[in-house]
Amino acid sequence: MSAMRDAVSPSAPNPASVIASATSHAPTAQGVPAAAEVHGGDGVSVAQVSNADGVPAAAQVFGAVRAPAAHFGTAAVNARTPTGSDRRTAAAARALSVPVLIVAAVVSMNAGFAGLGAVFDYPRVLSRPGAEVLASFRMHESAVVAWFSVLAVGALLFVPIALGVGRRADSVRMRWAVRAGVAAGVVQAAGLLRWPLLAPGLATRSASEFGSSTAVTEFEFWNRLLGSVVGETLGYSLTAVWTVLVASVLWRKGFPGWFAVLGTVAAALILLGVAAPWQVPGAQQANFAGYVLWSGWMLALAVLWGRRRE
Repeated sequence: MSAMRDAVSPSAPNPASVIASATSHAPTAQGVPAAAEVHGGDGVSVAQVSNADGVPAAAQVFGAVRAPAAHFGTAAVNARTPTGSDRRTAAAARALSVPVLIVAAVVSMNAGFAGLGAVFDYPRVLSRPGAEVLASFRMHESAVVAWFSVLAVGALLFVPIALGVGRRADSVRMRWAVRAGVAAGVVQAAGLLRWPLLAPGLATRSASEFGSSTAVTEFEFWNRLLGSVVGETLGYSLTAVWTVLVASVLWRKGFPGWFAVLGTVAAALILLGVAAPWQVPGAQQANFAGYVLWSGWMLALAVLWGRRRE
């Protein structure tokens, strides 16, 4: 059999990376040149092989994916590379995603809070005994579960918001802001989801139990742990930290001074909500006012985000 001489250019791709199938024909005794064909799913020739007598022995490699135009010996591979327009479109989509998420989160949280205030007297209902809270929950269970679910969605949206805002600047403060923002979204969602996940079963048990109700005792335990400790204490603190860090970093990146001041004031009022479980006068009202200001600050962030795009 005639020896085969490889005429592939040194820049040819590693054969191990080519998806192909091959068929070969051995030369006859009369010196008919050997023929080989390697082909894949795309039909792009990238190599040619000839035998020792200089007669081409057809060898074709057909790549499964088109690459940038390049010549390998006598063959070429055609490809489409991303254009400047493609890159601008992708950058615009990424820039738009943060404001959209912010608006969705603000609408979800405020709609949920307003809906619960109308049907469940929330958050004042939390100051009543557990048995009364569960009784009120049973009366409006479907609406309460739905509105708490809306609130939880708004809290979870805070996770991609924190990640998206974090890409605005590469600094130690912003990296800590991302951590605080992601944690804030997770812990607040965990606290809110106790209502759709735990409260229905506890309310049903409470209605069927007489005298000392273990369901009420369990409800009060989870209300303290997931509500007061996780959702409120940790949630308020982490939200305040994220807001102050983001406001300070973006102010240094060219955002207006009033934006930083508004965020700092809102964060301080939100943080006062940590004292609400201890019945500190005015703490709950300050927290409510803080979240109203914070909602306005977040919407301002959504508006300024596109105008201050880098």
